[in-house]
Amino acid sequence: MSGFQKLGIAGAAGLVLVFAIYLAWPRYGALGERGYALARAIDSAASRQDTETFARLRELVTEALDEQAITTAEANWLDRLISQGEAGRWEQVRREVRKLLAAQQQTAGG
Repeated sequence: MSGFQKLGIAGAAGLVLVFAIYLAWPRYGALGERGYALARAIDSAASRQDTETFARLRELVTEALDEQAITTAEANWLDRLISQGEAGRWEQVRREVRKLLAAQQQTAGG
């Protein structure tokens, strides 16, 4: 196998890897009013490093979903953040909440 063939295979593998990361990267859509309030509460709990609050937040997300006050997608995003908070990954939670809230500005702003 020539050097060019090896380079071509490595390049193709690299593109596949980049595409896979792109597909797996969390992307957020629009939040409703209740989802937005829950995201802010998650951020607040993470900033206080308040592990106990995350159990109650999970209940609130489930209630909101049952009442159809949030969508399944919103519930999934919020549950993922809550799981990170329960694991004590405070900075990661806060970073992801900022991304989620920034996505709201982009969605609203065009």
